Amino acid sequence: LPVYDIGSAGAGFAVHRAGRITAYGADGKERWHYARTGPADVGVGGMRVVDNGATVLAFIDGAVLGLDAVTGEPLWSSGDTDLVEAARGRFRAATGPFIVGWNDERTWTRYDSRTGRTLWSVPAPHPGCGMTEPVVTASGVVSTVQCEDGKVWLSVLDPETGQIGWDT
Repeated sequence: LPVYDIGSAGAGFAVHRAGRITAYGADGKERWHYARTGPADVGVGGMRVVDNGATVLAFIDGAVLGLDAVTGEPLWSSGDTDLVEAARGRFRAATGPFIVGWNDERTWTRYDSRTGRTLWSVPAPHPGCGMTEPVVTASGVVSTVQCEDGKVWLSVLDPETGQIGWDT
C-alpha cells in the first residue's frame, strides 16, 4: 500500500507521496509541488506541517528544508543534526505546531520554522530523571519524567520563551 503524509497547510493541505510534496487549495486544485532534483536515489523522504500550517518541512536525505505553505517557496535548509532530529522527532514521530528538540536529557531547544534558527535553548526540567520526547502544543511544551526515587514530575514550558510555567 502507498504511504502518505497529509497535513493542513496554508489555505488547504499538503500531501507527501513517492518522493514529492504537493500542496492543494481548499478547492482541491494543486497550488504547488516540490520534488527534489539531483541523484535519482535522493528524494523527499517525509513531510511535516508546523506553525499553524504556515510552514511545510521536507525531509531529504539527512537534511530538512522549510517551505512556505502558501507559495511553496524555499525558506531555509539545514543539515544540522539537532535541527533535523527536532523537526522529525527523535523517534520520527514529532507532532505539534512548533519544532522543539532535545539533544540529550539536559537541553531543550525550540527552532523558528520560518528561518530554521534557534529561538531559545533551556535546561531540561529535572535532568537526570530520564529522557522523554516533549509533547508540543500551542499552549505548552509538556514533559513527564520519573526519577530514580520514584517521584514523577509534570513540567510545562512556555512555547514562546522556554520558561517553566508550572512544575509539579
